[in-house]
Amino acid sequence: MMKSIQEAEKKISQCRLLFQKQQQLSQSILTSSLADILYRRYEL
Repeated sequence: MMKSIQEAEKKISQCRLLFQKQQQLSQSILTSSLADILYRRYEL
């Protein structure tokens, strides 16, 4: 019983880490695309 609970907790923590990494990636992609748009506007 305890082993299955520990394994479930490990899986949950791994999923949380993956989710946080994906959020950070999407945020950086958003900011970089915004910066690109601004740079292009100022270039034109």
